[in-house]
Amino acid sequence: MNRRSFIAVAITSATGLAAASCARVPAGSGDAAVLLRVRAVYRGEVTNSLSLRQNSYFFLIHRTDSLNDPGPVPVVQAPWGGNGFASASQPGAQGFVGFVQYDAGGFGVYSLQSGGTLLPPEARVFEYLGTPETSITPRPGERELLFQLDLSRLPLADKRYVYINIISTDTIPQTPDDQVKLWDAIEDGTKPQSLTPWVVLDTSINDRKSNQVDAREPAFNDVRDRINGPPVDEPTLDLVDWQVDIQRG
Repeated sequence: MNRRSFIAVAITSATGLAAASCARVPAGSGDAAVLLRVRAVYRGEVTNSLSLRQNSYFFLIHRTDSLNDPGPVPVVQAPWGGNGFASASQPGAQGFVGFVQYDAGGFGVYSLQSGGTLLPPEARVFEYLGTPETSITPRPGERELLFQLDLSRLPLADKRYVYINIISTDTIPQTPDDQVKLWDAIEDGTKPQSLTPWVVLDTSINDRKSNQVDAREPAFNDVRDRINGPPVDEPTLDLVDWQVDIQRG
């Protein structure tokens, strides 16, 4: 699939992909497949296999029946939450059940469930599930990340709501020591409340949220060093536009 075709599918209709993904729904469950489609745009070139910078881009996903559940947030200060990139917004909560990661090696899908047990993010146990149903690897100079994921692959697939946060970072600290870490996430990173917002989608309907509607992400530099540092001019991490939507099969 070329880039033009992918964007057309992601913005208008994913009927063919959603129908194909129905095979992942257990027979006799009566549940429709739920396809998550994501588009993220950065101010500068996204990391690829030829890039000197080896950034990581995380798309955190939580499933819940409650709109009051703690959600996924970036980890931006020591001791780095155990995994160096994300945690729940409240201590002791789940926060997210899986994620899609993109780096110079490409896209990967990960679950926080191991051996049938759902583990917290700080356990740092991530089961690799392969690649998204559809994705496009950015070419040198390109600024977009695009993928589509059948949500039945992740834990708590029967829950109604999907929480999503988008995080980019230049490093994933694995020790308690303080160190420079550049990061950006959904919302204006220069504001104190920027750690807590995430996007909520309703899987009972075809739902869509975008930056063009609620303008959470400013189209200027809000990348920061750790949590208290000033804005850093790093276009490769600077999220400037996004769209996420649910397509029911």
